[in-house]
Amino acid sequence: MAFATPLFGILGAVSLLGCIGLLGKLLGKTVFSKNPYASCWGVVCVTALLIILHGAVYVVFASTPVTILATFAAVAIMIGFLMYRKKDLRENQTQTMKKWKNNFQETTPNLILFLLILLGQTVLFVLLLSRATTGVLPSPWLAVGPKFFLLYGITTAILLFYQCRTANTAAGLLLITLHFFLTFGVATVLYPLGFGYDPFLHRAAEQHIFDYGFIAPKTPFYIGQYVIVNILTHITHIPITILDIFLTPLLASLLLPFLAVTSLRHGFGISDKQSRFVTPLLLFFPLTTMIATTPHNLANLFFLLVIFAAPLAIRHRALYIPLVLLSVTSAMIHILPGIFALLFSFGLFFALWFEKKKKSHFIGKKIFWICCGAVGSLVIPLFFLIYQRVIQHLPLPSLSNIPKNINHFFSFFKDPYYFSQEPVAWLWDALYLYRKMIIPIILLIALLVIVHRKKTEEPFRPFFRLVLFLSATIVVNAFFTSTWLTFPDLHVYDQLQYAGRLLHIAIYPLLPLFLCGIVYGLNRIATINFVKIPISILFAVFLTGSFYLLYPQSNPKVVAKGYNVTSSDMAGAAWIHNTAPSSTAYIVLSPILTAAASIEQFGFERYYETGEGNLFYYSIPTGSPLYKAYLDFLYQGQKKETVLSVLELTRTNRAYVVVPRYWDDAEHIIFSAKQSADGWQEIGNGEMWIFTFNRPSS
Repeated sequence: MAFATPLFGILGAVSLLGCIGLLGKLLGKTVFSKNPYASCWGVVCVTALLIILHGAVYVVFASTPVTILATFAAVAIMIGFLMYRKKDLRENQTQTMKKWKNNFQETTPNLILFLLILLGQTVLFVLLLSRATTGVLPSPWLAVGPKFFLLYGITTAILLFYQCRTANTAAGLLLITLHFFLTFGVATVLYPLGFGYDPFLHRAAEQHIFDYGFIAPKTPFYIGQYVIVNILTHITHIPITILDIFLTPLLASLLLPFLAVTSLRHGFGISDKQSRFVTPLLLFFPLTTMIATTPHNLANLFFLLVIFAAPLAIRHRALYIPLVLLSVTSAMIHILPGIFALLFSFGLFFALWFEKKKKSHFIGKKIFWICCGAVGSLVIPLFFLIYQRVIQHLPLPSLSNIPKNINHFFSFFKDPYYFSQEPVAWLWDALYLYRKMIIPIILLIALLVIVHRKKTEEPFRPFFRLVLFLSATIVVNAFFTSTWLTFPDLHVYDQLQYAGRLLHIAIYPLLPLFLCGIVYGLNRIATINFVKIPISILFAVFLTGSFYLLYPQSNPKVVAKGYNVTSSDMAGAAWIHNTAPSSTAYIVLSPILTAAASIEQFGFERYYETGEGNLFYYSIPTGSPLYKAYLDFLYQGQKKETVLSVLELTRTNRAYVVVPRYWDDAEHIIFSAKQSADGWQEIGNGEMWIFTFNRPSS
């Protein structure tokens, strides 16, 4: 870009924030003037409208600077029309201004606590930055020691105690936001080249859209995330990689604390101090999808925001508007959580309507819940079945799959294969016992809240019924997805990931009730000041354990390896790209992370038409025969015939086989591969070996 300079980037960022802030303030004064934090809700609605409208523009046209400008203009015109229709926009916000004017005037003890928390968070961030690596790191916790977790626990305890003491909402919320980013941002900081595999695919798609305005074929999937990144990149000139890596952890850190505190305070009617105190306990449940950016993870965030917005919509009906907009945004980002966000919004509207009508629509209410249960319980299987039938022309799976595959569903409730059964230190056993107890504890507390509040909170009866209904519905969908459906292009382990994702978000609807239950319990035992200190310490211990469980672990009990692209992956992919003659058709058999490194640098460069479909030139584990050949080469002998078979399949002339040093039995594989390869190249002082195989001329 000719104007991609730091100055234009700064001006773009300031203009973006100013434009959204101004439009949000105007919309807030127009629509939400009688609701708490009117301007904030205006900003939420403006942001969601921009995503939804520009997503629609992308489907019809493309995402370019001109269409981005047109989208902003359309939103501005809509708000102007609403303001014109609103006859009285004058609102006295004196009380609000007075409330925020003295936000950072603290007593000396509270100021000391504030500075201690800030110091602890700063030290933790600096420690993470100092341990950032471009090498192999299966678990981020291998880069830090026990003292890191001790400091995290101490900082968390002081943070909780500070929330009990201070009446300063802004300062308390600021520290909670920083703590959430510290929790969700570990992988972002430690892995500068990226974490996982899927993010690289989506960044390549985002880069293609940025360069050409669209990516073919256009599909309704992932549009929301793509247009968010494209808008931000065009306006701020921040590189796509940086924007994408930080998008979900940063948005989760900014939006979840604010909406949780607001929902508890103005929805459930809990005091400001108590709302801020329990908000960090949202991290009790490891929100594993908030640590990296993919469309599914980002849509999960918006789904959780919808859940927390619901109590506010019950108290303040105008706030049903941002709830619906957040639901639509979630669906535009990823259909899997998004469809449940839409069902929840739809269900809440009719549940409140039926509750208002009371007994006059008793039969209609019963029919409504039966229909919702029938449709909701099968919505994901039906979606996949329609997609497979219409798009992929696959036959319908047999119902006999369900009893045959029922063990797949129950496997989610057992320890994974990477859990060791050998005796370990008691601390590890205690940690993983705690892991098993997290979900039952959340479920138990949520049920107790429903029983307790159902008798006293009539407006919330539909909400209580709906969150239980939604959680159960998602679990039923996970059951059918794991037992009934089949995905021919995926290994069974990859197929089960869909059901695993559903089971994860099945807990989301219960989280607001879990936080309320903590408050009700504390109201009985924590009225005396000295009790608040041990309670803060106890909760800090739990949150530190959940923090450890949030990321892949490698310890005597568990070896759950994470994925990170290394400098050797980048260098190896670049060497292959630069070495292969432009006229040579070639394929690459490699680990998934080397494929990710290539996609990051060169995009989706080559595909080959074969008898088994259109194949990407790198081996990736989505049913590709190239990946099967790669596994055969690694585990069934380094035979040249294995490579030649896929050269014949793809009608290509050269194959590069990548063997990283960290692979099991790498020394033997490398030695044996040298005997059959036509040539080889060492990358990164032996961190990776690339073997060349040429197809014999016929």
